[in-house]
Amino acid sequence: MNRTNQTPEQAAAEHRGKGILKQMKGNVKEAWGRLTDNPKTTIEGKAGRAVGQVQERFGDAIDPKTRR
Repeated sequence: MNRTNQTPEQAAAEHRGKGILKQMKGNVKEAWGRLTDNPKTTIEGKAGRAVGQVQERFGDAIDPKTRR
């Protein structure tokens, strides 16, 4: 979808969805790092999860339905 034609609700949903996917990817990477005893991968997974949380919350913040 062309981003210039997105409604604010669509943009918010896109950010929330991408954030959730990044969190899931971070969880998998973190678990893989623990399983393989690789601290670098574990840390990368935690960072990916944090990035996903920020993006999801950004989607919540720009959603006109949830704004105060």
